[in-house]
Amino acid sequence: MDDGPVGAEGAPRSTASRPAPPVAPPVIPPDGTGEGHGCTTVLVIDGHDLVGTALCLALRRAGNEAHQIVLGPHDVMLAAAGAYPPGVVLMEPAIGSATSGWDVRVPDLVAALTRTGCRVVALAGRHDGPMLGAMIMAGALGAVPKSAPLETLLTVVAAVAGHQLVMSGGDRARWLGDYARYCWRVEVRSGHVRRLSPRELQVLRLLATGHRAAVISRILSISLSTVRTQISSLLAKLEVASQLEAVAFFHDAIADAGSIAPDRRPSEP
Repeated sequence: MDDGPVGAEGAPRSTASRPAPPVAPPVIPPDGTGEGHGCTTVLVIDGHDLVGTALCLALRRAGNEAHQIVLGPHDVMLAAAGAYPPGVVLMEPAIGSATSGWDVRVPDLVAALTRTGCRVVALAGRHDGPMLGAMIMAGALGAVPKSAPLETLLTVVAAVAGHQLVMSGGDRARWLGDYARYCWRVEVRSGHVRRLSPRELQVLRLLATGHRAAVISRILSISLSTVRTQISSLLAKLEVASQLEAVAFFHDAIADAGSIAPDRRPSEP
């Protein structure tokens, strides 16, 4: 399982580790065991097949009916989940990232599963702060770090199955705040990219793949002076000071285009 804590602050460009936001302790039944709900149906949706398999085995050993949902198109995963009785869904927020290989709109999947009666909990990694907010807005009930001990995970599953709270009001406000700040940054970057002309976008794409101005001139069959003019123009429109900053801005915008909220999704440059 992920060895890092949940990210708690926005979606900064740095990938440095940050302290994990605390997961609100679930309300435990009077016997203090966190059990007593009988066999719970638990569906695991994780981008790492071995992690998902190991988690299912551990959940089964604890007396739950656990099944892994294989990553795939939205409708296929929803149909696979529908083959089982509504229960607890443990979902990794990062299944919608480019590295997963699937264009999964995680908040849409959370909302669809919630409508079927499932109770979704995020299996959160260290950099999932904004996506946690998006999942919670879509209906997720809370999050548990992937690095948490198995006993903690089992306690959360039992509490969620018993319709008990696993998220404090403070955690909810913080994660939704992270999401709102992230969406604002997405809108700013998207607005800047939309300022670029089609030719400036071509030049920026080529810069982002490591081509120098002279090479771009030959590729696009335009003069070197024209390329330099386009570069100066796109730097001004993106409000950055160098080509390196422009390339970083471009990659951030590409990452935004495959990320969180359908109503905030920028146009891919």
